[in-house]
Amino acid sequence: MIKYLIIFCFVLIVSIIAKKHDDKHWLDHKSRYELNFNDDIEHTNAYENFKSADKIINKHNSDNKQTYKLSHSQFSHLINIF
Repeated sequence: MIKYLIIFCFVLIVSIIAKKHDDKHWLDHKSRYELNFNDDIEHTNAYENFKSADKIINKHNSDNKQTYKLSHSQFSHLINIF
């Protein structure tokens, strides 16, 4: 029974990670800047950094009081802003 529970948890975690990486905006970003990662940990960290930057960009751009707009660049996945 424990064996099946461990397998189920592993499959669930892999499914969640795979779904997160299916984000179209992220896939477009990776393609545009020809990004490749050495392993899943590096890929997950880059994706989390990208999402962090995306939140800041979306929040800023939705504020009508701002006089300029932000957007992603080839560096959006490198640093976690939060």
